[in-house]
Amino acid sequence: LWKILSLTLVLLMAATGALAAPAYMNMDSELPIVKDGEKITVTLISTQSDSYPSKPEDVWLWEYMRRAMNIDLQVEHVLQSAQEERLNLMMVSGDLPDILIGFGLDTTKLIRYGSVEKQLLNIAPYLTEEYAPNMLKVMEQFPEVRPLITAPDGGVYSVFDYIEDIGYGPKLFVKEAWLNEKGIALPETLDQFTEMLRAFKAENPDSVPLNGSVNGNDPRAYLLTALGYVTMDGAGIQAALKDSKVVIPALDAGYVEMLKLMKQYYDEGLISADFFTLEGTAVNAQMVEGKAVASGTGAPFLQLPDAADFQQWAHAKPLSSAQNDKAFYVQGGTVNIGGMAFSAATEHPELLVRIAVFFFGNKGGLYKWSGPWSQSEDTLGMIGGWSFEEGSNTKYYFEDVESGKYPSTFAAICSTIAPWGGSETFGYRKDINPNDGSHGSVWLMQEMAGLETVGKVYREDYGDDCWRMSREKNAMPYVTTEVYPNTTYFTEDESIRINELRTMIEPHVETETAKFITGVRPIEEFDSYMKELEDMGAQELVDFYAKAYEAY
Repeated sequence: LWKILSLTLVLLMAATGALAAPAYMNMDSELPIVKDGEKITVTLISTQSDSYPSKPEDVWLWEYMRRAMNIDLQVEHVLQSAQEERLNLMMVSGDLPDILIGFGLDTTKLIRYGSVEKQLLNIAPYLTEEYAPNMLKVMEQFPEVRPLITAPDGGVYSVFDYIEDIGYGPKLFVKEAWLNEKGIALPETLDQFTEMLRAFKAENPDSVPLNGSVNGNDPRAYLLTALGYVTMDGAGIQAALKDSKVVIPALDAGYVEMLKLMKQYYDEGLISADFFTLEGTAVNAQMVEGKAVASGTGAPFLQLPDAADFQQWAHAKPLSSAQNDKAFYVQGGTVNIGGMAFSAATEHPELLVRIAVFFFGNKGGLYKWSGPWSQSEDTLGMIGGWSFEEGSNTKYYFEDVESGKYPSTFAAICSTIAPWGGSETFGYRKDINPNDGSHGSVWLMQEMAGLETVGKVYREDYGDDCWRMSREKNAMPYVTTEVYPNTTYFTEDESIRINELRTMIEPHVETETAKFITGVRPIEEFDSYMKELEDMGAQELVDFYAKAYEAY
């Protein structure tokens, strides 16, 4: 009831449009946002991929925002491996930049830093036709969005993302070309998968058959689903379902099977001896060097840009096991929150909302991930942009990849456009064609290039298509609809307690998991591990999520 009343109040506030626009803002057109002759400084911190680190001055998007929006944008990058530490330091000190991008703030953090500590800006009063027309358009088209982005107090503490793709579940790819060569069928059970890894290891003693580490291409989420956990979290510390009951895998009695499996892989050299320390660049190198037959990579073309190489890989089938007799695939949510947030201490809340809203329009939604057409002045001479192959209106490529400047499209994007490394972090780029919503951006690209707008045509020789086609064939028939919701909210008191519990439990899970798998701690002590978690309040933590699931 409280959330309904709060949401009603927010809607009434938004409807009044009572917040007068600052004199420095241009309200007559989308760009520029700040009037000529005015100088407004905006500070921003963005996470960046450890595998493709970049300097802020080399990122085209930041410079484009400066020029197109007419803002003095001051940017800092922080590696994703250090983002939690940096987030904690910012929140403890209270010294936040205006904009935070890529920190993945979940609902407990949004409640803590927004509702409770008032460090994050509540953007709900600014979600009006005056400031946020594009965002309101998305919320009108998809009415499920507003309840998911609204906290129990009626506040909205982050910018959302809406994605119409078929979902981002845990991924696992196998080198199907090698399987075909050896006459091995695509594994359908965990035992078959393990035997595949062993066969590859026997033939290639110097290999790491299951590519990945905790820092990149982590395959553990797929293995957890094989054991019956409906989850997308490889670390096993997020709420999930198992046998229709709410669990946190790493706090569950069945987690011992995951530890046994991973220790077996570790002992037999089927995963890296440095699984818990290996950096993303080294993980990627293993794939490039042909040392793997399976990987948790986001897509093979990210490491293997040549069609002759990435076409050897296919999305794995979901696996059944002795603990799980029905294979299933977990589909990601369409609404994501916490990817962009603002400081409550900002002097320019209206401006920040306008900046975010640009990325919910057609041009901004495309530019935040793909950047501009190669022939456009918007390249600013900083990047090559994208082009269509001569004579084609469906085959396109990135000039900076074609020239050899970057090894893959993903590397180019992370290095020059979106350092945070995720297309689903904020905004909405797929509303061009109502008949092909998942690839509407292609229609806009064709339109920008002056070509006939025919939309997306899937091609096996294009990396971002190839993996999707194999996922559609091998994984999507197994999609489960019974999942723990992507977004759930808690009261202020609950959020505070959840954060307290997680602060104690998560580091313990991380360190003890590593000890069990590497043999530092014997598996026989698993019962003691469970008792340690019990003493830390593990069941209390699970109960919070079970209660939220019942109310969902």
